[in-house]
Amino acid sequence: MNLRKLPVYPYCFVCGQHNSSGLQSQFFIQDQYTILPVRFTEKHTGYPGFAHGGVVASAMDETMAWSSARYFNRMCVTAEFTVRFLKRVPLNKDLLVKTWITKEHRLLASTEGVLLDKETEEILVRSWGKFMPISEEETQIVDKYLLYDENTEKIFNNSINHQ
Repeated sequence: MNLRKLPVYPYCFVCGQHNSSGLQSQFFIQDQYTILPVRFTEKHTGYPGFAHGGVVASAMDETMAWSSARYFNRMCVTAEFTVRFLKRVPLNKDLLVKTWITKEHRLLASTEGVLLDKETEEILVRSWGKFMPISEEETQIVDKYLLYDENTEKIFNNSINHQ
């Protein structure tokens, strides 16, 4: 599996390593997909043994936002978001969020995503969203707060104008 890392913001709920309440996960690029290996723990509980739906939705939303950011080469914000829970999401199990672009437009990217059990590949959750890019200037400001290393994909350095 050829994975390339995406940058992280240290205090992000989904990827921030300095956010002790968060998921502390790492986003990756694999071909046309943005993926997020994730393991929900007791601090993400909705009720005993299962993850809170809002926490699961956050992981789905943020991963789809990165798919959109890759398309626009700019940070994106959520315009619309739908999530469908097919199964309860267990705690302490290796899971994988996988998202991709389904429709491209100069002002909006439509995305789809799934949350899979890594072991069985069973789909637990599906989601759909539409994302809008922020300005190049705002993207450059946000980019200054992101952490990169030699294995991190730099997606904001050569912005493409989709007008």
